[in-house]
Amino acid sequence: MYMHVAGHGEAMRSRRRCAPPAGRVRRRWSRRRPPATRTLSITIDPPPPLVITNPSAELPPGTVGVPYATSRFADGGVPPYKWAIVAGHLPPGIALNSSNVLSGTPKAAGTFTFTARVTDTKGVQASREFSITVS
Repeated sequence: MYMHVAGHGEAMRSRRRCAPPAGRVRRRWSRRRPPATRTLSITIDPPPPLVITNPSAELPPGTVGVPYATSRFADGGVPPYKWAIVAGHLPPGIALNSSNVLSGTPKAAGTFTFTARVTDTKGVQASREFSITVS
């Protein structure tokens, strides 16, 4: 079915193709057919479980007085993630920044063990113990 303009800008139904009208067009629609409806079903799967995915609990070693930076990684849950140190201690001079990077310049030698916790936007949490050895 095509629309065409039939005098004074009034649109009429036609089975033949016509050129698009210039100017304002008023449409007249047939109400013979009831509106079409369809029932749809949508299934939303829950996100995969939140896990910390670092391959090792031992993070790369550092050296006193030498700048250090490393990240931890998570997968699953609903990003973005927030990280926090919830137990233990980072080496003096190292801090966790808002981009999930442990960085700074270590000021003391030793092995430092701490627990990192990641929280997703739904409040789901995962924790893991890590260690950094500074020489």
